[in-house]
Amino acid sequence: MLQYSTSAGLTSSAVLQAPSPRVHGERPEALLVQVAELLHRHGTPAHRLERLLARLAASLGVEAQFLSTPTSFLAAFGPAAAQETYLLRVEPGETDLGKLVELDLLLEDLEAGRTEMGETRRRLEALRAAPARYGPLASALAFGGASAGAAVLFSGGGAEAAWAFILAAPLAWLAPALARREEGAQVFEPLAAFLVALAAMAGAGLGSGASVPIVTLAALIVLVPGLTLTQATIELTTRHLVSGTARMAGAMTTFLSITLGLALGRALGGSLLPPVAEALPSTPPVGASALAVGLSPVAFAVLFQVRGRELPWVWLTSVCGYGVAAYCGRFSPEAGPFLGALAVGLAANLYARLADRPALVLLTPGILMLVPGSVGYRALDLFLGRNALAGTETIFRMAISAVALAGGLLLAGALLPPRRTL
Repeated sequence: MLQYSTSAGLTSSAVLQAPSPRVHGERPEALLVQVAELLHRHGTPAHRLERLLARLAASLGVEAQFLSTPTSFLAAFGPAAAQETYLLRVEPGETDLGKLVELDLLLEDLEAGRTEMGETRRRLEALRAAPARYGPLASALAFGGASAGAAVLFSGGGAEAAWAFILAAPLAWLAPALARREEGAQVFEPLAAFLVALAAMAGAGLGSGASVPIVTLAALIVLVPGLTLTQATIELTTRHLVSGTARMAGAMTTFLSITLGLALGRALGGSLLPPVAEALPSTPPVGASALAVGLSPVAFAVLFQVRGRELPWVWLTSVCGYGVAAYCGRFSPEAGPFLGALAVGLAANLYARLADRPALVLLTPGILMLVPGSVGYRALDLFLGRNALAGTETIFRMAISAVALAGGLLLAGALLPPRRTL
């Protein structure tokens, strides 16, 4: 593995020694840009991406500076008076933790001299073209399973869990179908919210006995950008202001687009369907919450394309982090997410030290169990119902939770540095 330093004062600049003999005529700049594009495509936050590239440039003997945002990447090579600049227009990609690990292994071979630069670039292209680790059926089951578990954790019962699964599973197929058209991906969240809201109301009209608000929130939970909001808060805290601000704006836009879809779905449902009294949530079966907590990390691992060998550690970290947050949250609403994130961060950093693999593999699913996405959804739902006072209070709670999560992760990095960047 590349041993990336995390010492204080490290920036995204690398001003280093003579070129490495492993270059053999290949341009290291092209490799660095290729690595940056893959890292960005698979969901690497700006503060980690820039730091990793700076250290990789150091090992290749390249003077370089990097700037990453959610939709662009800028690299400048050479001295300030004669820089060669690369600008890439990139789209935020889906997090693929399995490919991040494989990319890390490729960089290990390059740094150790086991492969030359040309071979590394060919392997990177093969990695880019590799299909998803889990197929459409597994993704649909993971989508539905995560939503069913969320329904139980939102105090729903068997009816809510079943309807959340039924409504959420097809969304895993809707996303790639829309992405085939240039404008399709931009309407996925509002369209999904519209269809889910309409279908939940139709199910209530057919006598499902499920609570429409719980079913709607649970079915959309994977789309709610709580993880993006947390990443934006971390980037802002670590002074990556451009990327953090852009990511924060993107998260809020996604929240608003989901709210628009909900409003349109409810309006159409209210005009087409007969009025139905809101059902009270059914009582969760005994042990249902524990089962939901146990199954949710597996669903998230599939959605994030985690390799099978890392799955047990992902599960253990996620369950422990959620347990710490749930227990401590009974004493203080701020202590729950802070200490839960601290536990997840310490476990992920310890894994990175012992297994010499990226901490992100455990960190991302573990934090997803804690993110305040559902709080943000409820806040906008309150605003939609013209309850501005309660909505403002809930938005503030969401912001405090995001800051608490970021603080817990940063403290974990200070207490137990992973000695790695990813």
